[in-house]
Amino acid sequence: MRFTDALLAAVATHGATAGPADAQNVEARQAGSAVTIDLTKTYQTMDGFGFSTAFQRGNLITNMKNEKTKRELLDLLFNRTTGAGFSIIRTGIGSSPDSSSDHMNTFAPKNPGGPNAEPDYQWDGKDSGQLYVCQEAVKTYGVKTIYSDAWSAPGYMKSNNNENNGGTLCGMPGSNCASGDWRQAYANYLVAYVKFYREAGVNVTHLGFLNEPEFAASYASMSANGNQAADFIKILHATLEAENLTDTTGVACCDSEGWGNQVGMVNSIKQAGAEDMLKAVTTHTYTGGGNGAMNTKAPVWLSEQCDLNGGWTTAWYSNGGAGDGMTWANNIYNAVVGNSVSGYLYWEGVRKLPRLFFISP
Repeated sequence: MRFTDALLAAVATHGATAGPADAQNVEARQAGSAVTIDLTKTYQTMDGFGFSTAFQRGNLITNMKNEKTKRELLDLLFNRTTGAGFSIIRTGIGSSPDSSSDHMNTFAPKNPGGPNAEPDYQWDGKDSGQLYVCQEAVKTYGVKTIYSDAWSAPGYMKSNNNENNGGTLCGMPGSNCASGDWRQAYANYLVAYVKFYREAGVNVTHLGFLNEPEFAASYASMSANGNQAADFIKILHATLEAENLTDTTGVACCDSEGWGNQVGMVNSIKQAGAEDMLKAVTTHTYTGGGNGAMNTKAPVWLSEQCDLNGGWTTAWYSNGGAGDGMTWANNIYNAVVGNSVSGYLYWEGVRKLPRLFFISP
């Protein structure tokens, strides 16, 4: 999708269905004014809009017993005529040894005995309900962009021997792990996930290995700075290349908590010569938003944004509340127009309340 000056003006006049003819009419009506429109000028290419199915939210859809209601929900999410027409899904690559509560279970729950030992992958063919959602999105609704992202490596691969509370991937510069260098084993693990999905008919187009790496959360989390990220990007990209997957799957990084930290990580990645290995730069805005385009030639995605404070509302506008539709329209506008974001993802696509499912926001 590309935007031209005239098309943007036409949309403002005629709405989202405006086309080239409308653009030319707008240009003609403005001929007597000082406005100059260059139809050859384009803005950023949009990769799409989407949401996440991480932390067992995929199961909220997959496990629904009523097939009619399930289809209605899928239509609301993906149908381009009657629904939102989302075109990107962000799945969570699990690191937990179990799937209790909202944990994302790993398919390598046991330490095989060291980083060079043969891993014991135990793929369940469900992936916390996420695989079914992706299969339906691809097969029924034509979704082509799947971003699979890990919040953490399995705990035994990390300096703190825990999937939670930060800790670094063993082998990363400065990690100081007695268990050895797990970088290649983690890259193999991530690529195995891509291959499991491919065997099930879903192509993972973007592959991430960090989430909010500056935040040592009490849940799945893994710490890294820009230099450490650059170090692993090179290993992950080489692993994808060795498996002949780089034509379809690229590396995304680093899902920072805030735009400013992501800028710093991008600068380090560039200095390390790893920018060309990125298919997308990904960031959040919880600790600070952007103030213009990020200095990178890779597409920039706002890969997670949500309202952490306001309550659920169906109102389009109600005093500018945090959950208002108008508030989120402005958030999206600011991301795309103000910060040249090419992909925009809300946090979770569905939530569960007592006796009620609803789409967020």
